[in-house]
Amino acid sequence: MCFLPAQKPLLFIWQDLCAEMRILMNFLKKNWRLCFGCYIFIYLPWFFYLEKKITMETPNLHIINNAIDDMIPFCVYFIIPYMLWFIYVIGACIYMLFKASDTEFLRFALCLTIGMSVSLLICMIYPSGLTLRPNDVPDNFFGMLLNTIYASDTPTNVFPSIHVYNSLAVHIALHRSEWFQKHKAFDIASLILCVSICMSTVLLKQHSITDVIGASILMAVMYTLVYATDYSRLLKKSHLNPTIGRWFQYRKNASTCYLTSAYFPVLKPLRRYVSSGCFFTLIITKNTPSRGVWLRCIFRY
Repeated sequence: MCFLPAQKPLLFIWQDLCAEMRILMNFLKKNWRLCFGCYIFIYLPWFFYLEKKITMETPNLHIINNAIDDMIPFCVYFIIPYMLWFIYVIGACIYMLFKASDTEFLRFALCLTIGMSVSLLICMIYPSGLTLRPNDVPDNFFGMLLNTIYASDTPTNVFPSIHVYNSLAVHIALHRSEWFQKHKAFDIASLILCVSICMSTVLLKQHSITDVIGASILMAVMYTLVYATDYSRLLKKSHLNPTIGRWFQYRKNASTCYLTSAYFPVLKPLRRYVSSGCFFTLIITKNTPSRGVWLRCIFRY
């Protein structure tokens, strides 16, 4: 007689799945900073797609260079700070990952990811290119490095300059960090390198002065949104429309709370949990009181 193996009950499968998800959530809760590293798998395919899709033959391509760019001299030696950009950005990411506080790292990560995404969106909406690159590059070590950059980086998708934007974002984050505040020499060195990188983009004819200005404006906007704005004060003053706002009936020592239809800004009671990095799950119950469906929020400490 042949006996078939008993199938695992659906309940046990669900419990195993929940256990695996709990392990994953605990890992992410402790190592949430690593999640921002996944952005590289979004940015790189996006960037290389635009590099392949938008060329100098693309219709409606906007040539960015102007008369001011023609007056800026070409200097091949600035390939050194231009190449140091890669070490500068990667080194800053490693430093912020391990040494910065949660607030410092979060602001830095948001500046990079949001700003770079906005830059690529602008490149999609407003295709741009340059006709500034010199015909004759010096036949030396510096010229060889520059030709390598010219071959791998097309003169398109230049506005705004991500080179400049990332340099500004890195220096601002480092300048505001506690360690750099105590070590002024490193802060000044970071400023000098940041300015040198920004200058190299126009002195190597990789970008127009317009690209530099555009990146600076974008960084000013992001600085206002990420660093300068006090959202805690805005939340205290905010009032949502009663038809949109809902009241979270919150009990301080309870692990559950219920969503009723009274008026209250939703974000205020959640601010404590979101700011501390706690994860929560929303479960829609089948209970339907007279004032609508209730949502039970199970907070995991």
